[in-house]
Amino acid sequence: MDANGNLTYATTTPIATLSPTLSSANIQAGVYTDSANSAFGMQVSGPASIGAGGEAQWSITAATGLNCVAPEPATFYTGPSLVTANATLAARVKSAGITAIQYSFGLVGAEACGQDGNWNSNALIGVTAIGSQLSVSSFTHSNGTDSSTPVETVIFNFLK
Repeated sequence: MDANGNLTYATTTPIATLSPTLSSANIQAGVYTDSANSAFGMQVSGPASIGAGGEAQWSITAATGLNCVAPEPATFYTGPSLVTANATLAARVKSAGITAIQYSFGLVGAEACGQDGNWNSNALIGVTAIGSQLSVSSFTHSNGTDSSTPVETVIFNFLK
C-alpha cells in the first residue's frame, strides 16, 4: 500500500524457487516405513555391482516386524546406463515415453502386497530419493499398460 492507503503492485518479474533436486544417487540400503502408516514398510538391499560402468542392482523385500507394502518384492537399477543394467527394462522405459531423469527404474517381482493393481507383477517402477525419504512410483496401470508419468506413488521414510 502507498502512503494514501492505495493498493500498489510491483512491476518486476516474479521470482521462482526451484524444488529440491530428486536423485537416485543418495539411495541407501536399510529399512523404510510408509510415510502414511509406519506399521508398513520394506527392506532395501544393495547396491550389488553389475558392471564396470558403475551400474548396481537393488532389491526391495519385506522388512522384519513391519507389515508388507507395495512394491515388494521388486528389483531396481542405479548407475549411468540402464541399457547396460537391463536392456529390456530400458526399452520399456523408452517405449512408455518416460523422459524424467531423476528415477532409477525396475520391476515389481511377484504381485505386490497391500496396494491396488498398479503394483501387479512386472509393473514398471521408478525410485528416487530426497533426504531420508524414498519415493517409489508405479508407471504401470492396473490393466498392464505403461504410462509416461507415474500412476501411483508411495513415499517411505528411512528408519534404520
